[in-house]
Amino acid sequence: MNSADIRKSNKDMFKGKEEHLKVSRLALVMSLIPLLNQLAVLFKMNYMMSHILGAINVICILGGFILSVLCIRNHENRNMMNFVSLVISGFFLLVTAVIIIMAIIFTITHK
Repeated sequence: MNSADIRKSNKDMFKGKEEHLKVSRLALVMSLIPLLNQLAVLFKMNYMMSHILGAINVICILGGFILSVLCIRNHENRNMMNFVSLVISGFFLLVTAVIIIMAIIFTITHK
């Protein structure tokens, strides 16, 4: 696949401005779901429910980041909503990566 094909596939990813706007809104909502889940942590939950919310957080962070990147790659339809969702998702992705790295280091060093 050459670079012309890649550019063409990026342009044809979203058929119209309305579809691009829907995907942008979905990316922003997926970026904000981890914040809402943090509010749910304030209430007493059982062990299983907290693990389910953790899995939902990871899925939403990855999904929001991927959708934000796809929306920003389309030069004609960039907007502020895309950048905000990319920053929020990127921040949560960075925090998640640091937590995973620290857990691995802690596990390796404390045997």
